[in-house]
Amino acid sequence: MFEPETQVRGSIVIMDFDGLSMKQVMGLTPSFNMRLLTFIQDALPFRLKEVHIVKQPFLFNMVWQMFKPFVREKLKKRMFFHGTKMSSLHSHIAPSHLPKNYGGQLPEIDYTSADWYPTILQYEDRIKEWNSYGYQKNNEHQENPIHLTRFLCLLIKIIKIKSFNTIMEDSTSCSTRKKDEPSKELCDELLSEAKSEFREEVLSDESSKNKFVELASIKNKLEHLPKLIVYGKELKVVTTIDDKLKEKAREELRETPEVVAEALKDIRKLLKGDSDLFIPDHDEFLTIFLRPCKWYPTSAFHLIQRYYQFHLNYPYIVENLTPMDLKKCFCSDLLIPLPTECIDGSRLLIIHGGGRWKPKEHSIYELFRCLVILVEAAIKEPKTQITGIQVIIDGKNLSFSHVPHITPKFAAMLVDWIQRCLPCRLKNIHVINQPFITNMIFSIFKPFLAEKLHKRIHFHGTNREKLISMIGKKALPKEYGGSELSESPIGEDIWHFLCHWQEEFENSLTYGYNKKKK
Repeated sequence: MFEPETQVRGSIVIMDFDGLSMKQVMGLTPSFNMRLLTFIQDALPFRLKEVHIVKQPFLFNMVWQMFKPFVREKLKKRMFFHGTKMSSLHSHIAPSHLPKNYGGQLPEIDYTSADWYPTILQYEDRIKEWNSYGYQKNNEHQENPIHLTRFLCLLIKIIKIKSFNTIMEDSTSCSTRKKDEPSKELCDELLSEAKSEFREEVLSDESSKNKFVELASIKNKLEHLPKLIVYGKELKVVTTIDDKLKEKAREELRETPEVVAEALKDIRKLLKGDSDLFIPDHDEFLTIFLRPCKWYPTSAFHLIQRYYQFHLNYPYIVENLTPMDLKKCFCSDLLIPLPTECIDGSRLLIIHGGGRWKPKEHSIYELFRCLVILVEAAIKEPKTQITGIQVIIDGKNLSFSHVPHITPKFAAMLVDWIQRCLPCRLKNIHVINQPFITNMIFSIFKPFLAEKLHKRIHFHGTNREKLISMIGKKALPKEYGGSELSESPIGEDIWHFLCHWQEEFENSLTYGYNKKKK
């Protein structure tokens, strides 16, 4: 910008994405994407002539989907995607002006920044002076000029992922995984980056076992609680298993007296081998994990481990996770369990993830905490353990103001919880009333989705026929094509009902791994 010739002729940028990995993608949040493109399109005081994308891997498609909605037509026309085809790049930039890295005649670029960074530092005073101009601002929010310079140089010159790796390692949002640790599966690698300090309590074996509330006590308590009316109907908690449910459990879950007895015996043997894990030694508690695993003890054992490892990995989710702490979010009618059952007998939960959700009032993590509480309550019900849950996500009036809050870090955590930690049969997820930006948001989640979950996600838009065929008219509210349920404010009643179980939720927080578990 300080060079007169560049002010006249403008600049061309080459963005080299060779070696792009999910570690870098995790840092490209929607909020950052919007700020970056706002800077380029609205605030950059020089002529950006062309942007050339080279050596981009398949993963780049996900990155582009996050940026694409914010790129205006003018900039889009100046962007060119070449991959590894350098002849395509040469049709825009002569080889005589390119380094050997890109099939050119100039020496290869030294990506350690040894060549150009010292030159930039010579202009530190000039840059500091430049940064002192503009609107009056609070000093504590000013950027370090050297860091800003480095950022601009990476944008204006050639961006190389190897340099980006260094920036990411210095960032507070980068991976905490040690460099000498072995590689893991994609999701495990990503999820390890979000780990926090382990919770401090050292759990007592006896205290955890003695606090478990048996089904008989739950049934007795329900008889003395006021009815919970949702959309004009009573939401009943089914604590008994009739012959129809027994047959469904036998056919779908292999649930017979012989299989159950053997599985309970085997899982107890497996649990004895994990001395850091403290959970109740009750048949009813173990059944919560055995049923979604079709009574295979080894699978259920690993599910228990992952379930409580999630508590260690994300203490900010489970700390003080009780209804009392989430009154405002529950009372906003963002998550509503319906009183009716789907045609396959499963429970139905509605999540309003569109215009009704105000991120400034309820963070996406607060919304997730409410979801965890509702699922925790649902899996205590024997009927739901057998029939499972279906979820409707209503994206009506979802807008760009919501997008910055749905980060890759959150997506990785949510998908990890659903796919690896959820002790529940999640039958289907139905997305309805979704606007076009849902494609961009889904691209954030898509890399983390296993094929099994991917097949269970259905996008209906405003078409109600398939939704009704999969759930049933009687189970749906009228605004979704149902026949019986009329929407009405219900959040506060749900919150009051859950608060009757405050002590039970507090007790459940005492289960799990102690702080020494790695």
